[in-house]
Amino acid sequence: MSYPRGKRWLEVLYFVKFGIMILERVIVFYAPMQTERVIRAFSQTGQAADGSPVLTKFDMASIVSYVVYDYLKRYSNVLTSLSAVVTSPVDDYARNSMALRFFEHVHGLSMEYHLNAKSGETMPVLRSGEDSVIHITDTLLYQILPSTLDVILSLAYFWFAWGWKYGLVIVVNIAIYMVMNKYVTRRRIDTWSDFSDYSHKATSRATDSLQNFETVKHFTNEVFEVDRYRAGLVGYSKMSLRATIEDSLLTMPRGLIWSWNLFIGCALCATEIAQGKRDASSFMTFVLHSKQLEDPVDTFGWVFSMIEREFKCIEQLFNILEAEPTVKDIPNAPPLVTKNGDIEFEDVGFQYSPDKKGLSNISFKVPQGSTVGIVGPTGGGKSTLLKLMFRLWDPTSGRILIDGQDISKVTQTSVRQQIGVVPQDTTLLDESILYNIGYARPSATRAEIEDAAKAAQIHDNIMAFEKGYDTSVGERGAKLSGGERQRIGIARVVLKQPSIILLDEATSALDSATESDIQMALNAVTKNRTTFVVAHRLSTVMHADLILCIKDGRIVERGTHEELIQRAVENSGEGEYYKMWRIQSGENKSSGSSTVGDDEPDCSIPMMKPDALTKADPNLPTTPKKAVEETTNVEE
Repeated sequence: MSYPRGKRWLEVLYFVKFGIMILERVIVFYAPMQTERVIRAFSQTGQAADGSPVLTKFDMASIVSYVVYDYLKRYSNVLTSLSAVVTSPVDDYARNSMALRFFEHVHGLSMEYHLNAKSGETMPVLRSGEDSVIHITDTLLYQILPSTLDVILSLAYFWFAWGWKYGLVIVVNIAIYMVMNKYVTRRRIDTWSDFSDYSHKATSRATDSLQNFETVKHFTNEVFEVDRYRAGLVGYSKMSLRATIEDSLLTMPRGLIWSWNLFIGCALCATEIAQGKRDASSFMTFVLHSKQLEDPVDTFGWVFSMIEREFKCIEQLFNILEAEPTVKDIPNAPPLVTKNGDIEFEDVGFQYSPDKKGLSNISFKVPQGSTVGIVGPTGGGKSTLLKLMFRLWDPTSGRILIDGQDISKVTQTSVRQQIGVVPQDTTLLDESILYNIGYARPSATRAEIEDAAKAAQIHDNIMAFEKGYDTSVGERGAKLSGGERQRIGIARVVLKQPSIILLDEATSALDSATESDIQMALNAVTKNRTTFVVAHRLSTVMHADLILCIKDGRIVERGTHEELIQRAVENSGEGEYYKMWRIQSGENKSSGSSTVGDDEPDCSIPMMKPDALTKADPNLPTTPKKAVEETTNVEE
């Protein structure tokens, strides 16, 4: 539990709670003594004139004292209620502090962790883990500590006030009890570990199924998902029953230990009473103290068992907390300072793992305001290049420079603040449209958000909704069309006002009409900004200042559209870009060698001969000699 340092009123409550705990210990310790006092008072009798027994001393104070102590001990509603009131804010503070730390830590982890982790398991681990930490710390402070004080006080009382024999009986029985408890706990820990695993798996299955409800509907797998979840619950129930049975069977022997303790102590006390060493009230005092001692020692039993069980949940929580981000800022890293937005890759390489390469020997330089198209086969490394630029990963070799600054030497936050991203499938939060657009810059005004929506050509669509900008988009934006989600993604970038824009197949999943509308919005957004466009449709990047063709993690061709086509013509049609262009333009259909279906449209690139390209479109840009600097050999 986090100590509420700096929170004065919580610090006061923290110590008030301990004060109440000490008061309760005093009451618990003295209650049996008051019983002895009352019994002894009623035992002092004499004879009346007629020979009948009469009290020689009536101690009303003893009776009142006993009743008050017994009430406070058994029905201490005031103390219990006050303790709950005092504990609640402190526990909430600790829980919230822990949850925020965990949440912040998970968001600080790198892409590698999030690709491997199951989001459906992360939040249950958080909830069960933080509950376990609070439960354990509360137990240690408010169960173990009070019980320990009770045992120490009772043991000291018997040892010094009653004699070493009584103290030895209690010590031996506590020792036997703890040995038995250790055995019991060891037997149960594996069961409770499996129980916890089944619980998390069942929750994860349900979460994963509900998050992907659309996929479930696509394949009419509702019954399959229910059966799958039912199987998880059955496993959970079996482990729960097994754990409960083991708890019950292994708990019974512990009760016999206390019965034996009571028998030995009572026999010893009865012997001393018969010898005249003690009076009858001592017997009751011993019985009450012994039974009173049973509760705190029994607490050790279930508490240690509980702690072993809870540590399984905590272990899973700590496994996440111990995960280190693979992308880290260097100590005292400065922020990125951008003036122009020039970008340079210097012999950049990246490996996902030792046996899986992502990129190799990537080198190019792009001046401010240029547009770079990135094309190539699926899995070639196009999106990886953008992720490296955004510092979702760091290169395993080489450097990426923005305005001459190595982005691995500056803060991640400052790099990402300068870059706007429109992914292939924009993901929205289950909030209003206003919130989702404003997410790019939380301090933005409503007017600024509406201006961004207008620039992204989504304002009219939004106003057509009954609630306008206050319309909820649903989970992951499910209530909106793909085109509407993409335009909200563009509006975010407009609102962010970055100096660099990354478009990762931002229009590939859209129909031609929607793509045309969004492309117009993108053209306005990317004007005078350094822009990288990953695309499968070559029509999207035809007018780029530089086109990089990436295959198997390497740049195999580079140049403008005109240069790449002309180079291929001069080399008898050789070249990756030229092959893709011919397929998408439909030139190979007549020969039957096209991989495009016969009933598929021509992907919007007009049919033309390579040598007629310049005549057909004299406005195609040529690459300025100094605009794009090649700094490595190109595999062609």
